[in-house]
Parts: sequence; C-alpha cells; structure tokens
Amino acid sequence: MPDVLDDHPVTSIGDAAFRSCSSLTAITLPEGLTSIGDGAFSGCYSLTAITLPEGLTSIGFRAFGGCSSLTGIMLPEGLTSIGDSAFSSCTSLTAITLPDSITEMGVNPFAYCKQLTNIQVSPDHPVFATIDGVLFNKEEKKLVCYPGGFTATEYQVPKGIRSIGDEAFYYCKSLTGITLPEGLTSIGDEAFYLCSSLIAIVLPDSVTEMGVNPFIHCTKLTNIQVSPDQPVFATIDGVLFNKTEKKLVCYPGGFTATEYQVPKGIRSIGDKAFYFCKSLTAITLPEGITSIGDEAFTSCSSLTAITLPEGLTSIGDGAFSLCRSLTAITLPEGLTSIGDKAFYSCKSLAGITLPESVTNIGDAAFYECSSLTGITLPESVTSIGDEAFSSCSSLAAITLPEGLTSIGYRAFAGCDSLAGITLPDGLTSIGDSAFFECRSLAAITLPEGLTSIGDEVFSGCDSLA
Repeated sequence: MPDVLDDHPVTSIGDAAFRSCSSLTAITLPEGLTSIGDGAFSGCYSLTAITLPEGLTSIGFRAFGGCSSLTGIMLPEGLTSIGDSAFSSCTSLTAITLPDSITEMGVNPFAYCKQLTNIQVSPDHPVFATIDGVLFNKEEKKLVCYPGGFTATEYQVPKGIRSIGDEAFYYCKSLTGITLPEGLTSIGDEAFYLCSSLIAIVLPDSVTEMGVNPFIHCTKLTNIQVSPDQPVFATIDGVLFNKTEKKLVCYPGGFTATEYQVPKGIRSIGDKAFYFCKSLTAITLPEGITSIGDEAFTSCSSLTAITLPEGLTSIGDGAFSLCRSLTAITLPEGLTSIGDKAFYSCKSLAGITLPESVTNIGDAAFYECSSLTGITLPESVTSIGDEAFSSCSSLAAITLPEGLTSIGYRAFAGCDSLAGITLPDGLTSIGDSAFFECRSLAAITLPEGLTSIGDEVFSGCDSLA
C-alpha cells in the first residue's frame, strides 16, 4: 500500500475497505497510518501476514474478523485502542502480545480464536494483565478473554474479579464447569456463548446485573443453581429469571422437553432467552406478558405452536426468526410493533393474522416465509419495511390498506407467485427493486399521489405488460 495518494499521506484505512478480498495473502501498511477502520480486512480468509506500522493507534470493530489464515500479528507499541471483536474468528491465531500502550479494549477482541493459547502482557502494563493465561482488565477487575484454544474442563474465576465481559468465554467448548466467585456483580452479554460442553453453573448471590442471555447456545447446560437468598435472580424448574424485572432470562439449552409453559406473573421474555432451544415444539405465554425480546425464540427449529397473550405490545427484532416448523400464529390486539426479521425464514408459516393495532411491518419481517400464500394488512399499517416480504415465493395475494404511504426496498422481491396487487391511493413512495423478479405479476396501476419511485422497481417482472 502506498504512503501517499494524490500528494496526500495515507493515514487511515476506511471501514470495510478490503472486506472479503479473499485472494489477499499479505499486505504491508504505510508508516504514516494511524487507524484501521471497522471491518477493514474482515473476511480476508487467505491473509497470512500483515505488517502494522509503528504509528498505528487504533484498530476498529472486527477489523480482522474472519481472517482465518492469520497465524500471528505483531501489535506495535503506540497502539492505544482495539475495537470490539477486532480479531474474532481468526481461527489460526495461536499467540498475541499486547503492547503497554493499549488502554482501551472493546468486547472480547479474540472471540472464536479457537487455537489461541497464548496472550502475552508485560507485568508493567498499566491496564491489562493475564492470570494463568486468561486476560483481565485490572482497573475494572473484569475478565475480558478466556482463550478459545485452552483445553481444560474446569475453570475457577479468581477472587476479586467483579465482572465477566461480553462474550468473554466465546466458544470455549472444552469447559464443563466454571466456578464464579462471591463478589462478582456483573455478567456481560452472551458471556458463555457456545460453551457447548458446559453442564452446570452456580450463580453467586453478589451478581446483580446480567446482560443478554449469558448462556446462549450452551447446548448441554441443564443446571443453573441460584440460592433462595439471591436478591435479583431466581430459577423456577431450572429456568433463569430476573425476579425484580419479572423477566425470563434463559431457558437452558440442554433441556429436552417438548413443551414449556412460562409461569404466571412474568412480564417479559428477554433477548435470546430461548435461542436455539431446538427440542421445544410448543410454548405457552401467560396473560401479562407485554414484550418479547430480540431473537427471543430464534432457531427454535421444532417450534410448531405458540400462544401469544392479549396485552402483548411489542415483538423484538428476529424474535421468531428461523423457526422453520412454525405453521401459523395469531398476533393479539394491542400489538403495535413487529420488529425487523421477526419471522425471518419461517419457511413453514402458511398463515398469520395481524391485528388492527399494528402500524408498521419491520425490515425483512417475513423474509423467505416461503409457505405464506396470502396476507391481509390491517388499515392501521402505514409502512412496509425493506425486504419485508422478500422471497415469499408462494405469496399469491396480499391486501394493502388505504393508509399505507411507503413500500420499502425489495419489499416484495422474489414473490414469484404474486400475480396482482392493488396499490392504495395514499401511497407516496416505492423503494428500489420493490417488486424485483415478481415473475407472475401481469398488471399494476400506480396511484396518482405517488411522488417517489425507486430504481428497478419492476425489474425481472417478465409477465408485466
């Protein structure tokens, strides 16, 4: 890479500048470079060597994510900041040395580095330290990264540690047991993600904060122990709850039951609470549930039925995505929001009833619901998000409400069976490629009030006269 471009020194590499340059094997960066942007080299899976200059001060989010051939990298003295997941999925990386100049580090930069066994930090480092090879922020008393290449089956977090960082134990698949110390107060988002051998864990009474389901994808976990005196958390029939928020936090991934009834009194289902609970075929939610979190039931691949109660007002992003056995669902009156990707790739979903209270359909909300044949949108809906019904290949009929004002990018792209659609008079904008490759669409009338129409809206509509 040159030091100068058009008489200007090269000082930074932009976000995603070399993303997915899969043939790139090596690169030398100019001496004047000070920053590497988010995702700059992500997906460069042939990259085996890169030379970082002495003046470099920051490495962005997932800058080298997925560089699976990278076996080593020398971080220069002077580097001060490493972004979230900067080297995640560098699956050939075996060792790394952190310079004393680093003062800021995001979410586990070495997540899913499954051969990493050696993180070197000098004893004089002002912020970070290793204990038995595990990386800690000593100022915050936080465990940052348990190396993914370790093969031990048991680990005891040292006394004095106050928090477990987000994704700190990401894909530590050898661990069957982890001991958390009394005095620990916080467990971060997805802290034990893909610890696929973890069987049991005891939650100390001192823990008062917990991020998004820390035990996501722990497919053998059957035992979360919480004492009756724990001030914030409790288990009921082995399921973890936040009792102050009346929220279901984690349904253990090792459970094999086919049906589950959420206890009365629970008000919300947390983000990713049932993620990848592939044995469940039916779930009953009690009256009083008002919200379902993001990706709450994602990849519950056996789920065929779920009862949603009256009073539910919001369904989060990706809430039922990849529930490929779900055949039908009725959404209750009062629901106002359907999140992005809420029913993404629910390939068996043949019917859904939307209440009059819904005002918008989120981006990719019904993307690739390939069994959906027809749907009526209530009069309350004013907007259809990007890719909302994209790739619904069986969708033959849809009724759009009079109050609809906008149809998003690729909203109906790939709806091969859609032969006709009536656009309401109040519609003012249609996004790019909105009806791309609707090959059965034979006729359509554009309303007079339409003020904005995107590019290639009807491209690939071979039957359109």
